[in-house]
Amino acid sequence: MEPPLLEVDAPASSEIGPGLQVWVQRLRGVPPGGTNSSGGMEKMLIPASHEDLLHSKALAMLATLNADGTPQVTPVWFDYDGTHIVFNTARGRLKDRNLQRNPVVALAIVDPVNAYRYMQVRGVIDEATEEGANAVIDSLAQKYLGVERYPFGASGEVRITYKVRPEKVQVMG
Repeated sequence: MEPPLLEVDAPASSEIGPGLQVWVQRLRGVPPGGTNSSGGMEKMLIPASHEDLLHSKALAMLATLNADGTPQVTPVWFDYDGTHIVFNTARGRLKDRNLQRNPVVALAIVDPVNAYRYMQVRGVIDEATEEGANAVIDSLAQKYLGVERYPFGASGEVRITYKVRPEKVQVMG
């Protein structure tokens, strides 16, 4: 029998009562009466039990919606800045076109050591920018390949960095 999924929404602190706030804090590993590193509820969406996945070399399976409403899934390199899941792509690729049209995404991140332990994140794009995007892809190349510069860029390619704000997180294992 599979263990149940742990599903947590990200309500604004003002929308939840003190009982639920304590439950969510305990779920996040915050001591009773304590706060998370940001002093509030915002960063507590990612369970402490699975935050290590956000700092691993696991790929994220990024799901976007095509113009006809069908799903499109792409493995992406990513990073986590404590608030957003950050990934990078080239301007004009299908995921970029899909996100320009509809900023809603889902990501699945599977533990590279235990395929039965994973995290699903559903959220929206908070920011999309070309500014600093080459530095971001170089940083991701360092994380995933151990090289200083992204080696697969095409001549004239314009990079764009997307920041996903998690709105719902499910974990397993």
